[in-house]
Amino acid sequence: MASGRFNVADAEKSAAGESTVFEVSRVVTLRGLLWLMVIAVLLVAGIWWLRDDPRQRTAAVLTAVSRLILERAAVHVDPAFLAQAGAEGLTSVLDPYSSYLAPDEYESFLEQTEGVYVGIGVEIATRDGQTVIYNVFPQTPAAEAFIRPGDRITSINGESTAGLRASVVVQKMKGPAGAPVTLTVEGPGGRARSVVLTRRKVDVEVFPVVGITQSGVAYIRWSQFTAGSGDRLAAIVEDLLVDRPIGLVLDLRGNPGGILDEAVTAAGVFLPTGAIVCRLSGRRSGRSTEFVTTTPPSSFQRPLVVVQDASTASASEIFIAALHDAGRVLVVGRTSFGKGWVQTVMPLGEMGALRLSTDRYTTPAGLNVGDPLRARRQYDSTLDGYVPQGAGLPADVTVPDPDLGKWEETLLQAGAFSDFIAVNSDEWPAAGVEDSLVLLDELRQWCDSVGIHLESPGRQLMDQLVVKWNAQAVSSREDSLKDLLEEALRRDGELLFAREHRGFLRRLWEERLLTAGDVDPGELEALMEFDPDLAVARDLIEQPERYRLMLESSQAKHVVTTQAQ
Repeated sequence: MASGRFNVADAEKSAAGESTVFEVSRVVTLRGLLWLMVIAVLLVAGIWWLRDDPRQRTAAVLTAVSRLILERAAVHVDPAFLAQAGAEGLTSVLDPYSSYLAPDEYESFLEQTEGVYVGIGVEIATRDGQTVIYNVFPQTPAAEAFIRPGDRITSINGESTAGLRASVVVQKMKGPAGAPVTLTVEGPGGRARSVVLTRRKVDVEVFPVVGITQSGVAYIRWSQFTAGSGDRLAAIVEDLLVDRPIGLVLDLRGNPGGILDEAVTAAGVFLPTGAIVCRLSGRRSGRSTEFVTTTPPSSFQRPLVVVQDASTASASEIFIAALHDAGRVLVVGRTSFGKGWVQTVMPLGEMGALRLSTDRYTTPAGLNVGDPLRARRQYDSTLDGYVPQGAGLPADVTVPDPDLGKWEETLLQAGAFSDFIAVNSDEWPAAGVEDSLVLLDELRQWCDSVGIHLESPGRQLMDQLVVKWNAQAVSSREDSLKDLLEEALRRDGELLFAREHRGFLRRLWEERLLTAGDVDPGELEALMEFDPDLAVARDLIEQPERYRLMLESSQAKHVVTTQAQ
């Protein structure tokens, strides 16, 4: 063996596949020494680079901590659980919308995206340690129990939900079809009620109510931006055009959004090809990406009104803002949720998926509807460039949220509306607005027959007196007093019942249309009469000159606002 140097002949032998052994000679040439110095410098620089790169430091810390916990912790920790806790901890320091999805959660997410799963029909979020419902799907156990967005779930099967992560709450609510689950739900007024729901296959109807009123106003209720819903909207609009509607009311109240591409497709139903729907900007792209319509619009050119509320979010807001910036729609209702971030779901194989806010979006006019208070400052500061911030999309015509009356609250807690509708599903006692008094009278008689009474201080006092009188002999004078009290309570209940009748009728007609299947023009007319938001939207369409003037005024204000940003 040649001792000393690595020469060309040796290199050729090695390349030819011959077995060659090299030794480092004690005698090193000057050139060899220089090469060794270069290699040493590169190695040292590489080590320092690894130490200074925050990504490498983060990975090293996580690896070290995990190894020490698994090897030295007094309590045994399952490695899979530790990995999940670590992933959840990492996402918890980001914005409120990023999260780690464990394998079963990712499976549920995919099911809901497709619109079919087993459950009770709600979507939840955690805010300040409380479980809040932000969406209820129509024709589901939750909807039939009149659970509504904004309600809080305080316990499941008697176990408190305080401080629990949303993923844990979801797991507690999950179960096989046919199995019951008991929820304690608090409404906006703070009154709690217990409801027993039976889990079943939830086939989310994306467009649960579609029809035309007797006066020719078309109506579409849209519950979620699931896969294919943009194309379905286009087909529904074309079908409605056959009946030559005078305008369209598109109801997006409670719509939490969904797939961004579906919002772009849906916007193309009403906007010309090539119209900007939104712009996305994120760290990875380093620049703004425009999303534009790519299909020819429908032939529908009549007045268009969108109805929104505080639960209208995400893709819904992108869709509405695109139409509004283009001067194509008037918006009725209340300010939308204000979610200006776009999440990308990244599968992790058998480990689930990461739902990460990767971009923020701006409307075609350059506004971001996201509330900056809903996103952590350190996350926002990583994105370059200034984007005007907002707190949801304001409505052109604001309609106050209806107050919950005493009788309405009592009937909701008793589940009276859904029970009444179930009892009368075969023979509905009304056909439209003109039968509203008949419907109210039927509801009042049914409440009396099942013993539902107004819970009020007067009723509680009356109950106490009855207990007292039943425990001892009463005089005729006390009997007379009892009769007077009962008559006073009856009249008071009738007065309150009449005072709140529009709220009753709104709930009855809404639930009737959601469960009836086929939409009768008279019944849809009744819903628009007693629903405050829809009544305003209908009136705008039925008064084309007023609609035109308000649309022009809205666009003038919009231009001034965007120029001032």
